[in-house]
Amino acid sequence: MKKHQHIFSTFFDHKCKELNAYKQKMASRFIGMSFLLVPFTALPIKKQHFLFYFFLLAWMGCEPPSVESKLYGVWIGNYQSELYAYPLPQLLYFEESNAGQWLRQPDSLLNINWEWSNDMLFLDTSQFVIQSFEENKIHLQKDEQTLVFQRLPLSKISDSLDIAQLLIGHTWAKQTNSQTQPFYFNETLALEQDTLWIKRDYWYDDIFLGDELESACYAFQTFQNQHFLFQSTRTYNCDSTFMNPIHILTLHEESFNTVQWVNKAQQDSKFIKTHPFKKDPNHFRLCRDLYTAPYYRTLTTYQGNKRAMTEQLIAKLPQELDLGKQSGYITFRFYIDCQGNMGRFDLQQSDLNFDPITFDKKIIKHLFTSVQNLKDWKAGKNDEGERLDCHKFITFKIVDEQIVDILP
Repeated sequence: MKKHQHIFSTFFDHKCKELNAYKQKMASRFIGMSFLLVPFTALPIKKQHFLFYFFLLAWMGCEPPSVESKLYGVWIGNYQSELYAYPLPQLLYFEESNAGQWLRQPDSLLNINWEWSNDMLFLDTSQFVIQSFEENKIHLQKDEQTLVFQRLPLSKISDSLDIAQLLIGHTWAKQTNSQTQPFYFNETLALEQDTLWIKRDYWYDDIFLGDELESACYAFQTFQNQHFLFQSTRTYNCDSTFMNPIHILTLHEESFNTVQWVNKAQQDSKFIKTHPFKKDPNHFRLCRDLYTAPYYRTLTTYQGNKRAMTEQLIAKLPQELDLGKQSGYITFRFYIDCQGNMGRFDLQQSDLNFDPITFDKKIIKHLFTSVQNLKDWKAGKNDEGERLDCHKFITFKIVDEQIVDILP
């Protein structure tokens, strides 16, 4: 009961907001005509009554826009939990005639009829409970699943432009905003006929740490005159079911702008044409980006086990490496693909009480290089014998200017 009361209160709250906004607009017009009302009391009673009812009918006879009209347009969404957004994107288009389109994956377009009734939204035979509705966001509930849609900003790309021709065969550098963390990376994209290449350059403050190369499947898709670059999250077979849509907002010969939603957060990006980079056949490529388990669940190991890995890590460090006066933990997190290649590095630093600190950048440089040079990973397998991706971490424990342990 409380749930339905909330839905109806939300519904009528939006209705009242629209009506109040409309009344304010009408009131401003009446105020603008107030000079006509100054001698109002001087008029005969019958004329006063006539003018009163005239304005009252004008006030009541003007209908504000319906709540349904707020749905008109293009929306992008996915299923979400409290902590995570599942990479199953969907696109919806609502027309005034209660017709529309529903794109659940790049090669699956449905023509639909839709209807808003009380706290329910009907999309053909599918029905959803409307949990909340804002101007640019709507939360829908179906069984135990929540589907969240964001209104798409509309692009203004000319229909005469050939997007594939402008983007494929060129290299594009992603422009980065000012960095708030000392550890970050820059990305550069290169689109070939059947492969999206991603080059990452890792930095710590002003020191270059290293780079990596990743590849993925992709596809172009147009939906209601809006253009998308879909990047597959299951690259071992380029499964189109799990593709992340990147909305192309503007496109020129030397640059383009995009927007996408990554785990509930909106990301706006600008790309500038740049020089090509070298492609390496031995590169990082996740087989299943949809869900990557921790290393201990996939039984991913290092050749020679931990002892061999530790010896290689220490061997790559300078013998006279100055670890400074700080004690604490330096942790590198990364992914290992199904072929044993490493990528997508992250960094965490803390003191021995796990409070955040920052170590000297030269220490980070040497440790990062040491970790990135681990080349002998053996990917785990599932019961069907398929090799699996995983995520892992390596932590250096530093006490009194010495590395006293390497975890796990």
